[in-house]
Amino acid sequence: MLLKHCSIHLIPSACCPSMLPVRMLSILILLFSLCNADSICTTELKTDPPEIIAEYGGIPVIVNCTTRLGDHYGLYWRVGNESSDTEDEEMFISHLVPVSDWNVTAECKMKFNESYECSKELKVILFNNPEVFHSVQLVNVIGEETQYRLQCDIINVAPVQYVTVSWYKNSEKIQTESFNDTTTKTPVNESSILRVNISREENVVEFRCEAQLDFGPHRPKLPAISKTHRVSAHYAPELKTQNSADDTYALEGTNITLSCEAVGNPLPVYNWICDGKNMLENTTSLSLPRVHGNKTCACTATNYLGNITKTIHLHVEPRGCPLTLTPSETVVKFGDPVSINCSTSARYVEGMGWEAPFGGTGFERPPVVTWRVEKLEEWTPSPSCYATLVDGSQCAVSPVITVYKTPNIVSIYPLNQSQMMEEQVHIVPYNKETRTQYWLRCDIINVAPVQHLTVRWYKNNKTIQTESFNDTTTKTLVNESSILRIDISREEKATEFRCEAELDFGPHGLKLPAISQTHRVSAHYAPEINTSCTVDISPLEGTNITLSCEAVGNPPPVYNWTCDGENMLENTNSLNITRVDRNKTCTCTATNYLGNITKTINVHITPRGCPLTLAPSEMVVRFGDPVSIKCSTSATDVAEMAWVTPAGDKEFKPGSDVTWMVKNLKWWTPSPFCSITLNDNFQCSVSPVIIVYKTPETVSISEMNHGLMLKHKEDKQYTKTQYKLQCDIINVAPVQYLTITWYKNNKIIKTESFSDTTKTPVNESSILRVNISKEEKVVELRCEAKLDFGPRGPKLPAISQTHNVSAHYAPEVNTKDSNHDYLLEGSNITLSCEAEGNPPSVYNWTCDGENMLANTNSLNITRVNRTKTCTCTAANYLGSVTKTINVHVEPRGKTNKITFAVIWALPFVAAIIISIFIVFYCCNQWKKHGHYSFVSDKDIPLTQTNGNK
Repeated sequence: MLLKHCSIHLIPSACCPSMLPVRMLSILILLFSLCNADSICTTELKTDPPEIIAEYGGIPVIVNCTTRLGDHYGLYWRVGNESSDTEDEEMFISHLVPVSDWNVTAECKMKFNESYECSKELKVILFNNPEVFHSVQLVNVIGEETQYRLQCDIINVAPVQYVTVSWYKNSEKIQTESFNDTTTKTPVNESSILRVNISREENVVEFRCEAQLDFGPHRPKLPAISKTHRVSAHYAPELKTQNSADDTYALEGTNITLSCEAVGNPLPVYNWICDGKNMLENTTSLSLPRVHGNKTCACTATNYLGNITKTIHLHVEPRGCPLTLTPSETVVKFGDPVSINCSTSARYVEGMGWEAPFGGTGFERPPVVTWRVEKLEEWTPSPSCYATLVDGSQCAVSPVITVYKTPNIVSIYPLNQSQMMEEQVHIVPYNKETRTQYWLRCDIINVAPVQHLTVRWYKNNKTIQTESFNDTTTKTLVNESSILRIDISREEKATEFRCEAELDFGPHGLKLPAISQTHRVSAHYAPEINTSCTVDISPLEGTNITLSCEAVGNPPPVYNWTCDGENMLENTNSLNITRVDRNKTCTCTATNYLGNITKTINVHITPRGCPLTLAPSEMVVRFGDPVSIKCSTSATDVAEMAWVTPAGDKEFKPGSDVTWMVKNLKWWTPSPFCSITLNDNFQCSVSPVIIVYKTPETVSISEMNHGLMLKHKEDKQYTKTQYKLQCDIINVAPVQYLTITWYKNNKIIKTESFSDTTKTPVNESSILRVNISKEEKVVELRCEAKLDFGPRGPKLPAISQTHNVSAHYAPEVNTKDSNHDYLLEGSNITLSCEAEGNPPSVYNWTCDGENMLANTNSLNITRVNRTKTCTCTAANYLGSVTKTINVHVEPRGKTNKITFAVIWALPFVAAIIISIFIVFYCCNQWKKHGHYSFVSDKDIPLTQTNGNK
């Protein structure tokens, strides 16, 4: 790979004093070219085409690579992980680049020599044209506008970073979206969301989503792929005419057509009802043949946003019909018999009869014909009596028949919240102090016709609400309900409410008995305590007590008792406690669904006192030692006394004292107690305080992290060394009485105690960080562990351990560099190098670069025959220091200034000879044809490597 930076360092002219050979100049030119390899590849390597934009999976693309440089070691292509054959000294090379790998890479490479090359990368963009899908979601209709959410799904597109999604509204671009994912090359799915509001004035609007792969201004343009969808504003049906009611007049017996025009989106669906009967017609018009009576027809146009109704009153003008019905109106119970006479006195009636779904008659001679049904089981009987006149015309009359049925059941029940509408509530405090709100519902089951039903509510036999029903279309059995909202005060107590259902056919109609149901309710309120919410009582210790908690509420409250946080599992208004032996705080909570109230009873025990004395009452005993405690009493009515041991052993004895004795105390937490029972069954006990101890087995000091924590190697102002020491105390109990004291030269510098309440033996440690200065030399540190039980406890000896430490510092030489006087050639000499440091220094001697293999602070030289420069190095792990000693030797023969001058000149002559040797060596190496390495670091010279490698 070519480096971004290249530096050439020319060897000074001393290497070739006169002039550089021509070959070396060529090498320098080549080196200069190599250093500019990046720019050469950029300018001299050309690819055709300069980049590939192709559809994935297509035909491989032929690419050419050319260069104007003839002096190179070869051209070749590298596609993916494979390389083509190298074309040596060629200026042109071709290769096939496949387009079936999303991550394909291609680069043309040119070799400068066997080790160095540069490359030019061919940009390859593979694409996959997407598929586009639309989805439309109607979000909401607000006023005159309809909200839509349109989603455009772009499926299987690559690379996504070049995709542009554009939204058009009636061919006008309104939104553009692109994607910034530059890492994904393979096909992905993306979506674009458009939210729009369509007004009614816009009618139908066309939206188009267009997805296009756009590779830039000078690159190929791929065709856009789009999908369109038409949407429009939705609105509820509206009548084309302003009148929602119309009156139409027709002559009896003619055919008429009623019209109902409405607009809406979606298109409305129509439904016609005439006099409560569904006409099963879903068009804008209704045809009525041979009308013979007034009708009221309702046309309802409906879509999902609402509906609108147009009412048409049809007034039929009679031609006159000479028929009389007896009775013309009748009220009949469902299943009862019914009969109606049709008579005429007109002489121009040729014949007459009844037309009916059941009970009809044939054509009979006047003057009377009867319609009779033994068991009327049709809710809307529609018989008509017709007459055929002598002129061939016909007329008809129809009776008004009301079929009824009294309710099967009338029932009352209170409503709960789930049965109410949103604005209704069930039994909530209407006034938190005095009133409760109820909702009662009266259900009337199987009654007809409902338009004649009247429901009355009574409160203690006084009418408080009357309700009737205006449904004139339903003739069959229905279930109806009436809801009553009432407020009950606490003063009213239980109140009786009655619901009464009655079919009322008017002053001239049938009188039917009312059917009723009653329900009693009372005001609900949260529990209230009859007495104060906090009570203090003081019973005598050992007596039985009963705690009382009286609360009133409706519904009656449920009770719960807790004493000192413990649930007593008692749900009555009283709590029995037998033989109370300690103070308690008991809480009674009375609860119903409206709330709760709490009463707190503080039980303060009046102690009787326990007539027991322990000797001793407190003691400190070593683990394994004997122990004895005497328990005595001054009471005279003793039934029995006993010591209860940790194992549960009891030994009851009569009399006034009893002794607990153990030869070998093997419990770390002994808990014996002395118990007494008096003749009145009063019991009490006392326990001694026993502390079982064990002194430490060992106390030891160790250095953590090899003792030294900080090495102040650089800071000349701070000459202290920090130690971290740990004092380990093994097998000591109880640890809460342990005190660890650190001493520095018998002076307390740290004290540590422990709050752990563990009674059994433990191992504990104490950490000490201490700084030792150089001036302190050796310091004695001591760790002392002691069990201290206070002034009344035993005095136990302290156990301690000592440890010596000293400051560490780097070596320091006591004397500076020195020169020895002129010594006579052949003399013996001892050189001295005294250094002070901690740890002690290790010495090393060199004379004129030669290691003298001496590791002491002195060096003996026998029979000195020439001038020397000797160096002594003293070192420890913190550093080192050097002392130089110059030894001057005077020859025994002629010693004049010329001799000394020659001696002093010898090093310079040697240096010149060495320089000349280096120059010729370098020139010889430059003449060789080798391989060169280039690095990017600053100021690093060019190095030559062996060409055979």
